[in-house]
Amino acid sequence: MTVDGDNAPKPPPSHDSVIDLIRRLAEAEAALREAVSGADAVIDPDRGAPLLLSAAQDALQRSEARYNRLMARMAAVVFELTPDGVIEYVNDAASEVTGYRSDELLGRRVQEILFPGDLARQIDALTVRFASGDVTGHELTLAAKDGQRVVLEFNSANQYCADGTLDKIVGLGINITRRKEAERELDTYQRRLEVLVEERTAELVRANEALHAARTAEHEQRILAEALRDLALKMIGALDLPELLDSILTGVGNIVSCDSAALILLELGGTARTVGSRGYRGRSAQPPRQEPFRWQDYPLLRQMMETRQPVVVPDIQPFAGDLHFIPAAWQHGYAVIPFQLQGEIIGFVSLTSSRPGFFTPLMVERLQLLAHQVALAVQSVRLHQQAQALAAVKERERLARDLHDAVSQTLFAASVIAESLQRRWQTNARLNEGRLKQLVQMTRGALAEMRTLLLELRPNALLEAGLDTLLPQLALSIQSRKQLEVDVQVESTFPPPPDVKICLYRIAQEALNNIAKHADAARALVRLQRRGDSIELEVGDDGRGFDPQRVSGSSLGLRIMQERAEAAGVLLTITSAPGDGTHIRAVWPQNSDDASEDQAAQEAHRPREL
Repeated sequence: MTVDGDNAPKPPPSHDSVIDLIRRLAEAEAALREAVSGADAVIDPDRGAPLLLSAAQDALQRSEARYNRLMARMAAVVFELTPDGVIEYVNDAASEVTGYRSDELLGRRVQEILFPGDLARQIDALTVRFASGDVTGHELTLAAKDGQRVVLEFNSANQYCADGTLDKIVGLGINITRRKEAERELDTYQRRLEVLVEERTAELVRANEALHAARTAEHEQRILAEALRDLALKMIGALDLPELLDSILTGVGNIVSCDSAALILLELGGTARTVGSRGYRGRSAQPPRQEPFRWQDYPLLRQMMETRQPVVVPDIQPFAGDLHFIPAAWQHGYAVIPFQLQGEIIGFVSLTSSRPGFFTPLMVERLQLLAHQVALAVQSVRLHQQAQALAAVKERERLARDLHDAVSQTLFAASVIAESLQRRWQTNARLNEGRLKQLVQMTRGALAEMRTLLLELRPNALLEAGLDTLLPQLALSIQSRKQLEVDVQVESTFPPPPDVKICLYRIAQEALNNIAKHADAARALVRLQRRGDSIELEVGDDGRGFDPQRVSGSSLGLRIMQERAEAAGVLLTITSAPGDGTHIRAVWPQNSDDASEDQAAQEAHRPREL
């Protein structure tokens, strides 16, 4: 709907327009009162002026009535105050806001209804503002009858007398208590939000720091795991103690970036010896001495041995006399970590750093993980060395037995035949001739046997000699022990790799030994030939043979041949039957097709248990 002209709705008047209206009404009332009062003084009642005075009084009453109705109907609080602050008039809105009746407010000083919490401040502010003229936008805090706090946005206009003196103060107040409460709540919420934001920011910072620390720890753990894995792989493959010690020192450097490290192993009799060190070269420091020393003479080592725990010293300079080495001026941080195996300490690693307090509990924990692996690896190398020593002893014992069983008996038989020939030389020339041939054969066999045993004592000689020399010598040594005819056929072949040559030689040796001991054969064949890109070794006999399916698991000879063949990549086939002799075929394949065919043949004829 459209409204035009004077009937159109008008916007509500602003505070300034209301104040201006109040001022003009007050001024009009004051002027009218003054006019009526003046007229009352100058008009002579006897000359007929009472009617005029009555009309003026009526106009004044009507003006006051309109003024009072206007003030009463206003939603804003309206006050009229004397210059000294006494309340002369309030409208109905003042009663609604303060809870006081109009008669309870009239005649009271405005200071009496100000909120006591900030009374002095408000009185001072009002005194200054009223003295300076009109008041605009002042916040006036009143105390309601029930003690509640009421906040007014207060505006006032001063009304002056004709002589310029202040007559009254007309004030208008808008109740902004709810707005102020909302502002206070908003401010509270704002402060609370700021606190929450600060707390949340602090939590995020802590979470970010924790995440960064977790990522750092994960990265360090991954580096540690990789270092331990690499070290474990190296230690597993290390069968030589110097190689193992080098791997350990490298692993220590990867896990803890210290400046120097020394490995010390305990020996029998309560002594210890430094077996490896790193980080001393070019640093004006003497590495720990290599000769054995008594660890009991050094307090820090005694503490480690007694507690079986690592010992960490932030700065070793004051402990120079308690160490198993003389520290240089740059060495400060020190840690010694024991290697334990089944509750026994077998050695320890001694670490130094140029930084005091370098070794932290985390580093020590990581080194303890390494120490367990080191103990296992050192023990493994020691056991390997002991096994090698034991194997050497057993090999010497075997050679001694072979010398006794083969060469010594052959030479004894040759001496008996020689003595017999000496006594019977003139009696039977034909018999003596046969004996002489037998003596020559036995002597040659003994010589071949002796050469074979000498090759066993000098492993490098096996690598230097060719199979065309080794195989006939093997056959001749067997013939000296057994009345066996051995046919050796060796073709010219390309030289196989050293490990393959040793494998073929050992297979032929084991096969001929088995023929001499178990086959009860009259003839045997040893053939080495080249087939395409392969080398083939055959050893057969016409003996009693055996059933491969019923071979005992304790047959070490066959098992050893199989293990040697697999280690060298040689395909081994063993064929035998009771009463039909034994045939052994070993092929070193250079061609994949030949290898697959030989593998199939091997699987077809291989005994179930060797």
